Amino acid sequence: MYSPPEEIEAALKAYRSRISERNRRFVEVYSMSPEEGDLEDDEDISDLRLEAMHPIFDVSLSSFVSTPREILTRWDELCVVYDLQGTSPAGRNPSEEDVALNEAWVSLLEEYLKKRCKEDVRETLRFPEEFCDLARYVDNLAGPGLTEVKSRYQAGFLVGRYSDSPALAEQGAAEMVKTPEWFSEYIDCRWECAAGWDAGCGISPSFYVVYCRRRIYNVPQLFGTVLPRNAMPGYPE
Repeated sequence: MYSPPEEIEAALKAYRSRISERNRRFVEVYSMSPEEGDLEDDEDISDLRLEAMHPIFDVSLSSFVSTPREILTRWDELCVVYDLQGTSPAGRNPSEEDVALNEAWVSLLEEYLKKRCKEDVRETLRFPEEFCDLARYVDNLAGPGLTEVKSRYQAGFLVGRYSDSPALAEQGAAEMVKTPEWFSEYIDCRWECAAGWDAGCGISPSFYVVYCRRRIYNVPQLFGTVLPRNAMPGYPE
């Protein structure tokens, strides 16, 4: 069921609030350790305490705070700087340029989808409206996690445009959009895939937006049984 823009915006706001709160609770615990002890007035010790937070933020943290505890007092500001609300960017009001760039990106992706999709869906295939609405506010979605850890280990779900550069956007669309044959090889064979694209990844998981329908087989299948391709009716060999 299609979600109207106001519902998408409300869901995004709730998501950001939840992720921000989870990250804050982690920092509340983590920031206590380097603050414990004496020598409060020792400048070298103060620097070391702040450096202890660099692995979960980055070395530029010292430009915003002078002690670990100060991170919590400036949390809202740091959320925007370090994308601590589970989205990138942390928040924006779409400008006319943003809208135009997103529309160009959607048109480019749709063009490649129609080039590579199954012929019987080419005339009816459309880019999902919900993605267009969501991309007005964010480019990427991620879960809880702080900067350094998130960048190394966490998956990112690409919602918005690949690049502002037309040449890079063209290259990105060409790499992201997959053929039905590709999905037949790598996606669960119970689904018949007509088109789709790569929407992000992490160390282990990958995300794909796929136009598909469930395959209908003429023979019963045993639960939990994995059959070879040539044993599955309707599956291309």
